[in-house]
Amino acid sequence: MKKLFYAAIPLLTSLATTAFAAGENITGLSEEKLRNWDISFSDIPKAIKYATEFILWFAATIAMIMIIVWALKYSLGSVEWNSPNKQKATDTIKYWIMWFIVSVWSWYIVNLIVANL
Repeated sequence: MKKLFYAAIPLLTSLATTAFAAGENITGLSEEKLRNWDISFSDIPKAIKYATEFILWFAATIAMIMIIVWALKYSLGSVEWNSPNKQKATDTIKYWIMWFIVSVWSWYIVNLIVANL
């Protein structure tokens, strides 16, 4: 499990660099604006959008990683048909799929609301 986690860290860090490719941080504002306190009310929706996109992207990424981990546990760890480990893996995969669906729908709803501000 630890080996899989350590193998996933470089992938996640490489994806995070593309999320902030425009020289903006998690708030969606440039470093220059933040240092000079040049922030107006029109920047608030942009900051909310970027922060929620990052949080929901992170939640969906964690959900996908855990779905893959538990699917591997399901396929490799349970040889017996009626094993309790198989039922536990099945239930856990269902929970992570629900978490992924909720995070994707949350991202969609937030983007829909922020686009109309």
